[in-house]
Amino acid sequence: MVAGPEHVPAILVLWEELSSYHEQLDPFYAQCDGAVGNFESHVHQSLQSHDSLVLVCLEDDHVIGYSNTLVELHPPVVACREYGFIDNIVVTGTHRRRGAASLMLSRTLEWLSARGIDRVELNVSEQNIGGLEFWRSQGFLDFQKLMWRRVT
Repeated sequence: MVAGPEHVPAILVLWEELSSYHEQLDPFYAQCDGAVGNFESHVHQSLQSHDSLVLVCLEDDHVIGYSNTLVELHPPVVACREYGFIDNIVVTGTHRRRGAASLMLSRTLEWLSARGIDRVELNVSEQNIGGLEFWRSQGFLDFQKLMWRRVT
């Protein structure tokens, strides 16, 4: 279902679960000071934006998952300008592999299609084996490789 402001506290709990999981994968993901407040502001902005879809998945009136998808623009040098960007799809650990993420993804793809958007992208950590398996099982393909190095 489409999320409302009343779902934000539960979304924050799920995001912190996701954040902790990613920090275990790589220290890069350690939260900065004020991270929870920053993320809460991001969720509220998304809830108010016409170019964002925030969903929650409920079980017995409890939020067990959420997703946030944004409409973004590629640079004005490629033919495919407008695209969907899946910012997050998170399901609490005790409820994974039961179809909640697939259900939210299906609703997201319907929303994008209704807007005439035919491309959706996301980022997933290479260390997140479960995430990679899920996205590939949903038809997502590798597109670019993000590389990095330390400056000093």
